[in-house]
Amino acid sequence: MKYCRVCSVTGKGMNEGWYFENTGDYTATKEATVQLLREHYPEYKDIPDDKLIDVVYDAEGVYWTQWEYEEEIEDQEFYYTEDGVEISI
Repeated sequence: MKYCRVCSVTGKGMNEGWYFENTGDYTATKEATVQLLREHYPEYKDIPDDKLIDVVYDAEGVYWTQWEYEEEIEDQEFYYTEDGVEISI
């Protein structure tokens, strides 16, 4: 499988997940998203993990999205493997 993004936490390829508008990070899972939110936004330390994504979703520009990966790969002229290795096309 080809992937158009790489998770900033796990280093794995991804075609859907969360995008951090303010930092340019990507995360593929809720766990990775919460981990990165804890690192970037310590002011939300009192918010429980299961509520954190909802709280910062609009306030901090953290959005879940899904990429049309075939189009993205064609436009950027490279893709990532499952292990996050970049392959030029």
